[in-house]
Amino acid sequence: MKARTLIFILIALLYSIVLSAQQQTSSAKFYVIMAYENGRDISSWATSSDIYTVFYIVDDELYMANVCPEQNSQSYGPIYNMKSKSYPATATEYERVEFRFNWAYKNTYDNKKGICRVKFSKSYGDDGSTYSLLDMTTEDHRNIKYYGYMENYFDLSKYGNKEYSHYDDGDNYFTPKETYTYGSGTCFALSSNGYLATCYHLIEGASAIQIKGINGNFDKKYTAKVVSYDRNNDLAILKIDDTNFTTLGNVPYSISSKTTDVGENCYVLGYPLRADMGDEIKLTNGLISSKSGFQGDITSYQISAAAQPGNSGGPLFDKNGNLIGIVNAKLTIAESASYAVKSPYLKTLMSAIDDNIPPTTNILSGKSLAEQVKEIKKFIYIIEVQ
Repeated sequence: MKARTLIFILIALLYSIVLSAQQQTSSAKFYVIMAYENGRDISSWATSSDIYTVFYIVDDELYMANVCPEQNSQSYGPIYNMKSKSYPATATEYERVEFRFNWAYKNTYDNKKGICRVKFSKSYGDDGSTYSLLDMTTEDHRNIKYYGYMENYFDLSKYGNKEYSHYDDGDNYFTPKETYTYGSGTCFALSSNGYLATCYHLIEGASAIQIKGINGNFDKKYTAKVVSYDRNNDLAILKIDDTNFTTLGNVPYSISSKTTDVGENCYVLGYPLRADMGDEIKLTNGLISSKSGFQGDITSYQISAAAQPGNSGGPLFDKNGNLIGIVNAKLTIAESASYAVKSPYLKTLMSAIDDNIPPTTNILSGKSLAEQVKEIKKFIYIIEVQ
């Protein structure tokens, strides 16, 4: 009986292995080299814990799992609403393919369930090398970025393209919010009639854009549409497109058409890390550190004013309240190194719009920083993207 029982167990085990192989196939592994959580460098922990991400197929459905072998835990679940796009090589960027999708995940360590908005890109260097970025934002605005490389890559675009407003596996296992917000940042007024400026990377691929904080009201949201953008310089111009909208009021600052010198005082206003810091506007100040940005980019300033996730799209002002830039990046491997696109590039984009954006007059010059902020904050808003 013992021999028969053992044989039965072995047959059952073999059957389960074969069945598992039939159900779960085509795995591709993403090895993490660098990692960041809400802008904080967690690379040392991620690499020492051998963190990796795997894409795999279960019954023709695409799944993703973030795995931590050291803690014997993972977050896993199906991918849906997949969109993909290929970008050719340019003078400043490698050829790449980019995937955007929703990931309905469950954590094995705390049983939390939720929806994560994911951007995965795979770039191809001139020497044949490849590198990848996995950018994940949860429903509570926690952002995690993994940089690394893929092993056994397969074409993800063939899977995960089912479209759901809710994902339900039969027992409400994964149920996102009705209006899940996968991106949040800052925008600011260009004119009283509803034109706004922000960063292109915030609204790229958006299906809906909403603005909060107009006329100081953070409970009401207004819909907005993209009227123009400059992908190369990471700029976008929006216009409020809502029947309830009347006016933004007279904008108190003007947009500088000149570049600002190194050493000049500057300050940033925006809505960073809202999940932790709340919806009150935040001020940081510093200096123009360089008239060129990352890797010598002449379209940007490097500034010492601190910027965090959520500051993107926010304005950079000089000491007289002139708008001199749009915050769009932070160098996480260095202290006090943020970047802002220079304001003349925004003016160029504004001039290309058919519907003329009326110029504004600076009424802030000569006022203290506190007085300037009191006037300006009425014209800086939260942008939420779906």
